[in-house]
Amino acid sequence: MDEKKKIVVVGSGQDPGKLVEQLAREEAAKLEELGTGRKLLVVPDERLRQKSKPVEKIDDYVKELAQFLLDQLAQTKSWGMAACQYGEMVRLIVVSVRGLDRVFVNPEFVSKSAQTRIVSEACRSIPGKNFMVRRPKIVKIRGLGLDGKTHSLRGRDVLAQVLCHEMDHLDGVLLDETEKYTRAPLVSGRMHEGRHRIEI
Repeated sequence: MDEKKKIVVVGSGQDPGKLVEQLAREEAAKLEELGTGRKLLVVPDERLRQKSKPVEKIDDYVKELAQFLLDQLAQTKSWGMAACQYGEMVRLIVVSVRGLDRVFVNPEFVSKSAQTRIVSEACRSIPGKNFMVRRPKIVKIRGLGLDGKTHSLRGRDVLAQVLCHEMDHLDGVLLDETEKYTRAPLVSGRMHEGRHRIEI
């Protein structure tokens, strides 16, 4: 048996929230060991509540940072990430939904639908907790791609939720400031469609 693989058994005496928090911290430590120089920030790190600065130029640093975030998406099977979650305080997000990988530099909302839905949402920067949030059903954002050209993306339901979540990060807004907090264990996997619970 591969000794590197860990088997976690959740018994009645274990706190699921603490277990998830422990796994998140191990994941962050693993990334630091890889020599990336970046690690996932978790609360109460105050950088997560700071507003990110606009990117002035798409240079090698921005391109390397975008690729780093895309790599983390693939490794963690997340839906989206913002640069500030790894201590890089610039307005850059990446999203990966159902095979769609996109990078947005200096993104901004173009529109949000009046119709909304209440969803259960989690964030890797707040491990072990879920929050009930109200999100627009449809949103559209635009920003620069790594080619320096303006790109736009229209998202419905889950994709709209992901885009709103990442845009909140750029403005230093976390889920614990947004809506109602609910104590519930995170479940492995990217999404549970029926319950509209998503970990981003």
